[in-house]
Amino acid sequence: MNEAATNDRLTILLLILGMYAPTLAAVNDRNVGYLGAFAIGAIIGLFVSGTAVAIKNQRRVTLVIMTSLTLGSSRALWPWQTESGEILAPEADFGFVLLLLVIGAVLVLGIRAAEVALLKAADALS
Repeated sequence: MNEAATNDRLTILLLILGMYAPTLAAVNDRNVGYLGAFAIGAIIGLFVSGTAVAIKNQRRVTLVIMTSLTLGSSRALWPWQTESGEILAPEADFGFVLLLLVIGAVLVLGIRAAEVALLKAADALS
């Protein structure tokens, strides 16, 4: 893919997201904060591509690392905390939260079971 095609795709993507004018203004104004955030987003995009390659080549290790990062960030993402970060226990909506947890677990286990079944079917065909 040549450079012009890449620039056209980026321009179209920015237009679709409604970010073309602000990004162009940031370039013209040399807004380092905005351009830094934009660059970080581009780096994250490269990271995602690298993660896809890692999953393809080292699936188990990559998934262990991703799970560890997710579990490690759960404290910061805990919805029941004060402004200062003090952890609170869920109150009245605990039953609903527990229901959502069970639904999520069933969904994940169902997807995993479907994946195993599809892999066995694919192995049987080859």
